[in-house]
Amino acid sequence: LQKFDSAGNPYAHGHRVYPGYNTWGIYGVALTASGDMITAAHLVYYTDVAAQATYGEDAVTTVCRSPHGDVRWSANHGAPCLGVTVDPSGNVYTFGDAINAYGQTRATPTDSGTFYTTRKYSPSGALLWSADHGFSASFSTLGAGTRRAILYADGYLYTGGYSFPYTVPILTKTDADTGEVVWRLPAESGFIRGLAADLDGNIIQVGAFSAPGGGQHALRKHDPDGNYITGAQGPINDYGDRSQGRYVVVTSAGHIVVAMGPTVISTEEYVLFEYDADCLPVARDAGNFGHMSVTGMTIDADDTIYLTHSRPALGGGAASAIPPIGRTR
Repeated sequence: LQKFDSAGNPYAHGHRVYPGYNTWGIYGVALTASGDMITAAHLVYYTDVAAQATYGEDAVTTVCRSPHGDVRWSANHGAPCLGVTVDPSGNVYTFGDAINAYGQTRATPTDSGTFYTTRKYSPSGALLWSADHGFSASFSTLGAGTRRAILYADGYLYTGGYSFPYTVPILTKTDADTGEVVWRLPAESGFIRGLAADLDGNIIQVGAFSAPGGGQHALRKHDPDGNYITGAQGPINDYGDRSQGRYVVVTSAGHIVVAMGPTVISTEEYVLFEYDADCLPVARDAGNFGHMSVTGMTIDADDTIYLTHSRPALGGGAASAIPPIGRTR
């Protein structure tokens, strides 16, 4: 974990923070209004007590650090925790593999017993509730080690996963105060990689979904009651395949910007695609990302988009913010 200032320089306090031997990658990062940093992590060992003892570390999945990198509190989900978000009051919500009170992960949707995938913590780290949003451990979002989509919006929590089997809903709305499920989307095939709320409180999902009438959507929108509004297919690459959505943000004008898998169109490679509020395509990036597989995405108040990716730009160079699609590059 490393913190940078707004110009991309390493932050003076803390620089890099070492997460521990037992942590196999951080898959979620969230910031509270006070500047605390919350991380959610995959684990190397979480049921093997002997292996944990060898490293002298517990299976810590969630850590709250101060703006200077000091640990305020930590918690153990008991299994890989691969998504995290916060609300305006500083409460923390995590989303991970399903596990029961005996430390057993759910291998199939038919496993019996009380499992949970989602937890809420107070700003001081007290566990407030645990809930099961119905996704199995092995298939909740494209297998182990895949980021879980989680979103807080207007007093509710939204969690997205992978429909396994295809009769399992993939989006759940939960009352953030109580942990009670409000609704789940009707059964359908597909998976959700990213979630966002638009200016009207509608929920935007990106991934790969069965489109009404056939075909595949990479982007779709539901209202806060779970009613389908509209969607869009992903762009077609030079090989005839539809791209799938990975991350999504909404601009101050209400436009939707989706990070797709690298998409080759007329030999140029594109990553960012912009849609209007009706999910109609309006723009794409300048084609200068160089096979960039996006692993994180956010947007600031000036509509500048920031990305992390799994491969540096061709030729190396310093990290930088990516201007909004509508601006001159």
